[in-house]
Amino acid sequence: MNDIIARALAIKAQNALNTKADLVDGKIPLGQLPDSFDDVREYASFEELPKEGSKGLLYVTIDNNNVYR
Repeated sequence: MNDIIARALAIKAQNALNTKADLVDGKIPLGQLPDSFDDVREYASFEELPKEGSKGLLYVTIDNNNVYR
């Protein structure tokens, strides 16, 4: 029974490794992001963000790397 559990855990761990995103210089390559993350806008700070966002866009504040929808 322990062999079955160990094998199941090993398969689950390998599946997780096979589907993980790589890091290149601390960033995930654009090709490994879902299509919904194609449209990203960068702004210097939170104060610079538009008052109303647009659906489907991600907004990044460069001063602290926070991400907003």
